[in-house]
Amino acid sequence: MRRQGFTLIELLVSLSLFSILLVAIFYSFSIELNFWKKVTASVEKSQISNMLLSRISRDIQRASGFATLSSDNFLSLACGSETVEYSFVYDKVKRKAGGLSAYLTMPGDIENLQFEYPGDKIVEIKIGSCRARAAMRN
Repeated sequence: MRRQGFTLIELLVSLSLFSILLVAIFYSFSIELNFWKKVTASVEKSQISNMLLSRISRDIQRASGFATLSSDNFLSLACGSETVEYSFVYDKVKRKAGGLSAYLTMPGDIENLQFEYPGDKIVEIKIGSCRARAAMRN
């Protein structure tokens, strides 16, 4: 008489193959997840940089001149009766306007913020690998 079912060896071999297959699937998912995290972090940094470039450029365009002496990591603009200042302190971008200060980024959002002054009323802004030039109104 013939018995129905599987032997212990057959069960162990099939479970081993199934577990190897599961390990391979989860390993590929973890690689994809790490890649996804890196891509989203890069995109997030680019979005933050673009937002900052846009915000600073708008303030420069509405400014009539420099309020005080500006340096490579500090910008002070005269916008009517208001002074707008940007600085990079504690790995964060700080904006001060009308006596109120606010941090526009969190630590680690951007690597650096630099200002260059190629012309009398022109400011070049560098945030990481992003650059923008803005001119003050006449």
